[in-house]
Amino acid sequence: MGRMKLIFAIVLAMLVMNSLVFAQDAYFQFKYLNVGYTNVGTSWIKLNTGTHSFTKNQSDTEIEVHVNSRFSIGTSDAGVVRFQVRIDDVDTPDYGNDGAIWTGNSSEFLSIFAVFEDIPAGSHTVSIWAKAVPSGSALDVLADTGGVGGAIIVKVPGDDALSMVSGDPDPADQSRMHQNYPNPFNPRTNIEYAVRKSSPVELKIYNALGQLVKTLVDDYRTAGEYSVVWDGKDNSGNTVPSGSYFYQIKMGDFVSTRKMIHIK
Repeated sequence: MGRMKLIFAIVLAMLVMNSLVFAQDAYFQFKYLNVGYTNVGTSWIKLNTGTHSFTKNQSDTEIEVHVNSRFSIGTSDAGVVRFQVRIDDVDTPDYGNDGAIWTGNSSEFLSIFAVFEDIPAGSHTVSIWAKAVPSGSALDVLADTGGVGGAIIVKVPGDDALSMVSGDPDPADQSRMHQNYPNPFNPRTNIEYAVRKSSPVELKIYNALGQLVKTLVDDYRTAGEYSVVWDGKDNSGNTVPSGSYFYQIKMGDFVSTRKMIHIK
């Protein structure tokens, strides 16, 4: 009997270890956002991009949401139109970027990234919101103008057993970008990533305001493992100040963003 218990314990431990080793991040991708125009004022209002719902199994874990799309503004008497990604049953992201378009520009591409922590299990809906600042309004605001490939991508780390409510799972879900090391860093840090299907790759650094700081990779990559070093300098060769930065990679439909800290 003791031997049987020992064998059972070993098998159970192996099953637990196997589930931990092979746990993967889950992705949902929602395309075709240009459902209809929305008029916005000085209060946040949800854009008409359709319903983008997903279900997660694990409770109280974080969710990353990425928006990559071109936005347009018909007419406006405001100075700026701000955009933010949200989960409808959560008031605001725990941290993240929102995007903005100066109303002198009628169309602009934005990348918005936000992290929501302690999200319960169950069904959730992700959406894009906008408002005019500091006063006035904006008419005919539209995402993914002309259907040029705008998308909302939801990433749930370590929850590969998600069930889909609507939308298509990211076909490149085996691609990876790892946390930089060392982190915090001074003056250099390494970023490793894996390309599972040959594609163009963009790897860029943004500051806490969402402004582009440095382009590390903008080239075609075949499938494989890669590593790149950032020396803490911007595109002009200047050393960046201490603070938080975000690095984002795009490989086909796969998008991932992580946070790092530069110290001097």
